[in-house]
Amino acid sequence: MAIGGVDARQVAALDAIVERLGCTVQRLGELMRLVREAEVGDSPERLLDAVSLVEAAAAQVSRLEDERLQVQLALEQALGVRGLAAVVTRCRPTDAGACLDTHVAEMQLQVAMLQDEEARTAALLTSAIEIAQRMSGYVARLRGVDTPYRPRAVGLVS
Repeated sequence: MAIGGVDARQVAALDAIVERLGCTVQRLGELMRLVREAEVGDSPERLLDAVSLVEAAAAQVSRLEDERLQVQLALEQALGVRGLAAVVTRCRPTDAGACLDTHVAEMQLQVAMLQDEEARTAALLTSAIEIAQRMSGYVARLRGVDTPYRPRAVGLVS
């Protein structure tokens, strides 16, 4: 079925990319949790492995985003609309459009969950950095090094 000169295969292609993107974003969130767990663990190797996996998943997300953007732009031009939401709205009456609608909603949920995970990971890293800086100051003072007083800014890393 064609909508506004758009072949259903184009919509199906966008749907497939969005579905893979949602799955990859979900995996990225799981990997971020692994990084957080590795940060509190005592294995630098485990942390490095987790960070490498995160980088690979982030690269995959970037590639999928590029693919999505190319297909989405073609659909936007064919439909005379702008934005993913507008494409979804115009394509919704088709079977492929209905799937696209579902997969976009799932992807949006995964992105929100990833943002929450990133915030938790960033908070843990900030705390770890602050503790390491304080410990460094304690050790320096114990060694007799005169360390200048540095007021601690709440929530900021210097």
